[in-house]
Amino acid sequence: MALALLRIKGAHITLLYHILKRRCFRALTPLIHPNETMTMLSKSIRLALLFSSFVLAAGTTMAQPNWRAEPMFGTANLSAGFTPDPHLISVRAGGNNRNSISGSGCAGYINNAQPDVDLNYQAGRSRLYIYVKANVDTTLLVNDANGNWHCSDDFEGSNPAIILENPPSGNYNIWVGSYSQGETGVPAQLHISELTPRW
Repeated sequence: MALALLRIKGAHITLLYHILKRRCFRALTPLIHPNETMTMLSKSIRLALLFSSFVLAAGTTMAQPNWRAEPMFGTANLSAGFTPDPHLISVRAGGNNRNSISGSGCAGYINNAQPDVDLNYQAGRSRLYIYVKANVDTTLLVNDANGNWHCSDDFEGSNPAIILENPPSGNYNIWVGSYSQGETGVPAQLHISELTPRW
């Protein structure tokens, strides 16, 4: 569907380019010298192409991950000082959607349709560590309780980790991604901890 829409938008942009080219040429030719006509026509075409690139970019913006959906691998309900620490959840990393969040460490492929894990966390005074261990290159995406996005890739080797210095209480949405597009459904272990990770 997305590819079809992209082709339609591309066709519309091409048509817009040719229409603008003809109209500019017809409008300018009777008024000015031929050399000036071509110069102004060239500028008009460049402006048309610039406008077209904005239209195309707007049409191909990737959707954000759906943090409201039910998590695929369940919900963890934890309060400060929880035991055992770390809390472990087995997941399958990756998905068919490129991580569309911008920022440092935001890479890889996830399942946009739903988080892998939700965390309901009652914070104390400790840091919160969210990290992944797997036998493949994984990535991590977290939407925290304040609605801020956090990403990680290759924190320790090919394992990602996110460290929240003053974590807010509330609901967290967590995606475990794979760095490579083809590595979908790879076993991984999500760690949630208030202690410094032992790799």
